[in-house]
Amino acid sequence: NSTQETKITKSACGGVLQTSSNYPNAVFNGERVYFCNTACLNAFLEAPEAFMAGEIEHPVEDVEN
Repeated sequence: NSTQETKITKSACGGVLQTSSNYPNAVFNGERVYFCNTACLNAFLEAPEAFMAGEIEHPVEDVEN
């Protein structure tokens, strides 16, 4: 029974991450959670409980060209 290295992880933002190690993460209630970008991680760090409860709108990271 082999498990694949690449496992699909759901992000705290509601997205799906194929390689979770490439994304920002933090520990919430003893469980590691992943974020789609640094802006979401920062919003989580400011108010973890509210963020995980879905009370905070997920920020969109500014992309500079």
